Amino acid sequence: MDLYIAPVVFSNQTLLDNLIKNLGMVFHQPIQKITLDIDTDKLFSIERNQYYSTGFLEQAIPQTGFINGKIL
Repeated sequence: MDLYIAPVVFSNQTLLDNLIKNLGMVFHQPIQKITLDIDTDKLFSIERNQYYSTGFLEQAIPQTGFINGKIL
């Protein structure tokens, strides 16, 4: 089974590269990075000062139906 990582808002490329490398070592296989088009502005709750995780899933699921594997 293939493994993928889908960083939504991630600006530190060095940290992301190290994360992908280390996850690959933990799972003993390469991790592939995929890009998802997630509108994070609509998902942030000012009152709660956090994002709605279900909104991420609602936007991500239609974009990942073709993937045969697991998304981290």
